[in-house]
Amino acid sequence: MHMAMVFLIWSVWTLSLSLSSLSLSRNSFTFMKTIASGVFNSGLTAWDRLNLSPRTCPLAHEANFLRTLEQAEACIEPLQAPAKPRRASVAWLSHPTTRSSSSQPTLFPSALPALSRRGEQRLAASGKPSPTGTGKAWQRGCALGRVRRLHSESAASASRRGLRMARGTKQVAFLPPKSLVDAKLLLATSFLAWGAALMLALSDTGALAAATEWRSQDALVVGRLGGRVELECGAADPALSGNDGDEPSLLLWFHESRPATPLYSVDGRRTGGSGMAGAQHSMSDVWAARAYFSSVSRTLRLEDLAADDQGRYRCRVDFRRGRTRTSTLTLVVREEPHNVTIGDEHGVEMRGTVGPFNEGDSLAIVCTAHGRPPPELSWWQETRLLLDNTSSGTADEAVSRSALRIEALERSHLMARIRCKARSGDQEEEASIALDMNLRPLGVSVAAPARALVAEQPAQFRCDSWGSRPPANLTWWKGSRRMTRSLATVDESSGRTTSVLAFTPGGDDHGRRLRCRAANDRVPGSEIEDALKLEVEFAPSVRLQLAGGSAVNEGGDARFECSVRAHPEPSEPPGWLWEGRPVSTLSGRGAGSGGQHRLESNGSLHILTLLNVQRWQQGRYACLAHNARGKALSAHVILLVRCEFALTDFHHLSAPQEALVF
Repeated sequence: MHMAMVFLIWSVWTLSLSLSSLSLSRNSFTFMKTIASGVFNSGLTAWDRLNLSPRTCPLAHEANFLRTLEQAEACIEPLQAPAKPRRASVAWLSHPTTRSSSSQPTLFPSALPALSRRGEQRLAASGKPSPTGTGKAWQRGCALGRVRRLHSESAASASRRGLRMARGTKQVAFLPPKSLVDAKLLLATSFLAWGAALMLALSDTGALAAATEWRSQDALVVGRLGGRVELECGAADPALSGNDGDEPSLLLWFHESRPATPLYSVDGRRTGGSGMAGAQHSMSDVWAARAYFSSVSRTLRLEDLAADDQGRYRCRVDFRRGRTRTSTLTLVVREEPHNVTIGDEHGVEMRGTVGPFNEGDSLAIVCTAHGRPPPELSWWQETRLLLDNTSSGTADEAVSRSALRIEALERSHLMARIRCKARSGDQEEEASIALDMNLRPLGVSVAAPARALVAEQPAQFRCDSWGSRPPANLTWWKGSRRMTRSLATVDESSGRTTSVLAFTPGGDDHGRRLRCRAANDRVPGSEIEDALKLEVEFAPSVRLQLAGGSAVNEGGDARFECSVRAHPEPSEPPGWLWEGRPVSTLSGRGAGSGGQHRLESNGSLHILTLLNVQRWQQGRYACLAHNARGKALSAHVILLVRCEFALTDFHHLSAPQEALVF
């Protein structure tokens, strides 16, 4: 009997050490699994050595430890005296229908899939409800919890009770041992039970947590700011109670921001049997007048949701007989997009019509929107998408920001609505601005008068410019000289500017360029211009000169050059005059007496050459030109002819002398 107590104490110590090893390193965890397997195999060895019945009890060993427990039950049951069973918990573990094909121990993890599947089948067959959404981990946790409690109770009373495992709807009964053989059977069975529980616990840390305190998977509850939500405590479900008819006695709600202080409590520990219906309710100042607990649906209704209500909640439930259970949920408080603003790079808010901005300039604006979760932002120009989903923000800030940069503003941006849309789910809010702009002039044009320009006659010239905002400023230029006698009119609606210049051209203006320049003084570098080449009609202007001077030697040649400037050009060469008579009359004196001449023309230059000039050909010469606008006579040029006297006639002359003859 003392040996039995030693084995019992050692097995309890092994379990405690195994459970504590879960917080150790991976190597320690593996080592404790080895210990658990050793405990289980020790129970197998003890059973193999007990030959207490004519029939043998082959065990399934580690590969199927639940079947091993059933076979142990089948062997020990005939040796126990019938007795009135003491009610305990019902095991929800399935009974395998086949024997393991391997007679040698195998690694424990190979038995896990079968355990999970059979446990689920058994749970479904028993009609026990399972919480929604908890899945296989919850089922394994329930199974493990019952194995653990079943065998912990057996170990605690191993010195005075025997064990009989139940099948199906059978209950677990505790019978006092009647002999040393019974004690050995009890110890061997305890070894099997402890080893199985340890191996199951060490196989899944989540299952171990379920054995000590049931926890659900996180549920997600979504509410709107200012609205209300129902917070359901999954741990308060009566179907999860360890015993039939067990009821919660204490329910506590915690928030992650205050993990040690309950926000709401329902205390039914002193209700005199009325349960949760007569429980005492208390709440913190955070939830004052906003939280209501329903003892029927066992849900907590939270009204007038605030942004600080968001976060992870933990619901703890203490049962009257069962162990403490905990469930968690995450509350997301959705805040519709609001306070959507558009501002510049420096954070200055922009509203309505902003600007003006110059055409070609860059624009950088920032959109900010508040909401929970932070809304998604997109940029639009009227109905055209510019930039989509570029928000950057954090859930803690509940603020989204998005920047839009336009490298060069175009004419299409003038008074266009730039919109920032903030969207969260099906909720949408927006802010918009309109861009006022200074635009460059698109074009400028100069128009000549309808009639021809005539020198010394006044004329008007018109210049038009369009596309500028505000309307362009027009200036007139003739060469580098600015013309000031102009009058401008402006059409603000179309941005068109018209300027009329009054100008009296002269003959010298023919061929010059008259320019009209348009510029938006608010937009640097916006100048554009148009030019008109002046076509001025004027009478000829004639200039005559004698090449080589005003005198020629008798018998030499005289060359007269006549330059004619006229528009339009004369239709025929200019005429030559000698003493008011046509030069052609000079040739009437006969050969040898002079009078021969030659006429040449080279563009506007006309040449008269007198050949073998004689004294009688001296005199006044002129040229005459004419066109559609008139005729002009050049100034007279006097031709002087030099002659020589014989020395025999004048002995007092020592050298030849010039004589002017008129």
